Amino acid sequence: PTYVAADGWIGLRDGLTLVALDTRITPALAAEGMARDIIRQVQELRKSSGLEMEDRIALYLASDAAPLAEAIREHGNAIADETLATLSHQPLAGDAHTAAVKIDGQALTITLKKVSL
Repeated sequence: PTYVAADGWIGLRDGLTLVALDTRITPALAAEGMARDIIRQVQELRKSSGLEMEDRIALYLASDAAPLAEAIREHGNAIADETLATLSHQPLAGDAHTAAVKIDGQALTITLKKVSL
């Protein structure tokens, strides 16, 4: 028999084994991917700022792009946990490090600074 995958699916067959994969990117998957990219960018800024991976930081994320802002709202706790950060809803003052990056083509400003415990 011949198998035809529906739109958004790919199928692979090896002998008696048939595997079908859904390749569509849902809004939830896209937001999760953006969050992972934000985490990577925060860790890059941390490194380039001379901070250690175990340093606790205050973190401010700003974007005018609605999908990116929504991803930050949805995954803020995971971003904070993975980066050892406390998310700030206000811009950080003082001795802060800032980077302007693109996440899925959308502008994001990352600002972080080390905090004392």
